[in-house]
Amino acid sequence: MTPMRSFIDDLLDSDDAGRRERVRARLRVTVSEDLALQLEAQQMSRADLACRLGITRSAVTQALTDSRNLSLNKLADIAEALDLDVRVLLVSRRPQTMVAAEPPAPTSRTLSFQTAAAGATIVQAGSDAESLTFQPAPHA
Repeated sequence: MTPMRSFIDDLLDSDDAGRRERVRARLRVTVSEDLALQLEAQQMSRADLACRLGITRSAVTQALTDSRNLSLNKLADIAEALDLDVRVLLVSRRPQTMVAAEPPAPTSRTLSFQTAAAGATIVQAGSDAESLTFQPAPHA
């Protein structure tokens, strides 16, 4: 079983339904607050937003205050009316082990840059280091 699957299984199978509800509530509050901030930043009233969406002001108020029923489709519609993109970032709550990536093998472009930075003139650069030729910079 993969660590991610184990985490999801633990979350879904947990007897701690309160924890899941806290996660849901945090998401609802975040979305509602973000939408309210965007309305304020754009100096748009709920009535203005309702007009753009073609719904009643009370429907907008309900969507923004009772986000428990705010579907992704409704969120997308509101974002479109506010000329916004919706981006979701899922971040692990578990500590991650950092693994250093191997640096990429040098290419003619990186060798050319390094050589040019050292004061040499590139005469010819091929696809590998063996076909790289350069001319040292003249001494002043």
